[in-house]
Amino acid sequence: MRIAYVEDEKIQAEVMMDYFREYQEKTKYHLQVESYASADELMFKTDGQYPFDLMLLDIQMKGTSGMELAHQIRRTDKQVMIVFLTAVKEYVFEGYEVNAYRYLLKPIQKDKLFHLLDELASKIEKHYCLVYIDKTQVKIAIEDIIYIQSDGHYVHVITEDDDYMIKENFNSFIQQFMSYDFIQTHRSYVVNLAYVSRLEKDSCIMDNGTSVPVSRQQKKAVMAQFMDYFKGSFGND
Repeated sequence: MRIAYVEDEKIQAEVMMDYFREYQEKTKYHLQVESYASADELMFKTDGQYPFDLMLLDIQMKGTSGMELAHQIRRTDKQVMIVFLTAVKEYVFEGYEVNAYRYLLKPIQKDKLFHLLDELASKIEKHYCLVYIDKTQVKIAIEDIIYIQSDGHYVHVITEDDDYMIKENFNSFIQQFMSYDFIQTHRSYVVNLAYVSRLEKDSCIMDNGTSVPVSRQQKKAVMAQFMDYFKGSFGND
């Protein structure tokens, strides 16, 4: 879930980032949060593009207000979900003009934020890959895949709930995942970075406890991509 969070109060921003981390740990749902200290910073860094699922905008900020930012966003993006953060309720009617999804009253209550994130998670359309198992077509959510392993003429697709054994060429099969957050760690393994708990000397440990080998040839690339992914999960923090 890609989130832009715009807040000029440093202490409030730190509390919210802690909430985001707690939600991610609690649900195992990956959040990619970009935090901005002002509306002007967001507009400068995004250059009019808003590749987010959710934008949390503090209304009362120095310089450009959150409401002014919302009007700016709606000039080019009619779809992104906007939620206002405010200590007062007087802006509710103006929010209709920018199709605001909701208001959260400050100080933000953790349970209210978590409920909002749950709602949004249920709305985001998952991406699927279609495979055949025993001549039956099966749909697997790409976001649920922990890792993929080659096994002779077969491929194992490991999710939290299942181990799908598919008769496919490994190298051909994995190409469809490379535009997502997957990386090949070894000639026989591809992992979903969202489920990597930590990197060790010659392996990566997944959230389910599995140790997936990392080859010498791939070690540098795996480490670099893992660090980029980790930083991108809570950018500007």
